[in-house]
Amino acid sequence: MSSNSLPDVTSTESVQFNRVIDWVGMTSIEVSLLLNDSKSKASVDLFVDISNPQSKGIHMSRIYLSGLEALKKETLSMGLIKELLQDLIESQKGNSLQSKIILNFDLLLSRKALISETFGERHYPIEIEAVAVKTSDGNYHYDFEVRFKALYSSTCPCSAALARQLVKNNWLDFAKSKDSKNFDSDQVAEWLDKADSIVATPHAQRSQAYVKMLPKDFNLNQLEKWIDTLETKVLKTPVQTAVKREDEQEFARLNGSNLMFCEDAARRVALWLDNSTEIEGYWARMEHWESLHAHNAVSVISNNWKL
Repeated sequence: MSSNSLPDVTSTESVQFNRVIDWVGMTSIEVSLLLNDSKSKASVDLFVDISNPQSKGIHMSRIYLSGLEALKKETLSMGLIKELLQDLIESQKGNSLQSKIILNFDLLLSRKALISETFGERHYPIEIEAVAVKTSDGNYHYDFEVRFKALYSSTCPCSAALARQLVKNNWLDFAKSKDSKNFDSDQVAEWLDKADSIVATPHAQRSQAYVKMLPKDFNLNQLEKWIDTLETKVLKTPVQTAVKREDEQEFARLNGSNLMFCEDAARRVALWLDNSTEIEGYWARMEHWESLHAHNAVSVISNNWKL
């Protein structure tokens, strides 16, 4: 039996009352993406509007097949997503003027240790939301939003100052207990090397930067570059994979020289993105998962953002 002989109520039955619908489609479709010559599993949501109030519904199979065909053709890029957005609208044969894609996948990146030639891998969750609108002259207008997360370490400036005061007081108590206050550098170094000399350390916590960007263009290399910049040049204390002792020592040094509240982290991210020529706007949320408290410290900063 051919498909042409099967009933199609979407085309033959009338609606109970005329009304356009903002979005209708499918979520959590399992797909594979081509990411730099390797395939990665992903999840995609596909939507179109119903702009024709007399249309009973959309053809779900058409947007499903359009999505699968487009995403498996070539490496993920803004151009590929634009093509898919157009295909979704055209698949509905005049009943839709808008389409939306929400794409979720992990970007797998190799990570070198800070000092040693040790490598590990990190998975970075990426979300891309894109919308197309078909205008009256038959052209398309696009809006893109790229979202990603990165982990970093944050050492509390207040806690660091309090720890330094305790170490200073411990030194003064030690110095007063001696007959002479004339210590040479070797004696000071010996004192500093004792476990009971450094009586306090500042608290640090694993933290997360969640960034949403309105890019002018993007590809996978740009995504990797943005993550690298955020971790190593903006926040400067990225969470590590495999480490040796020299790497852990360098990590401690980076934390000590990059003390930051969540407000400091937010301002660092804003300074970077404000000066970027690759984006039109951004929203960033910094979460410091406290070790001092059972609650978290959070800051949000944005520029040219619609919400």
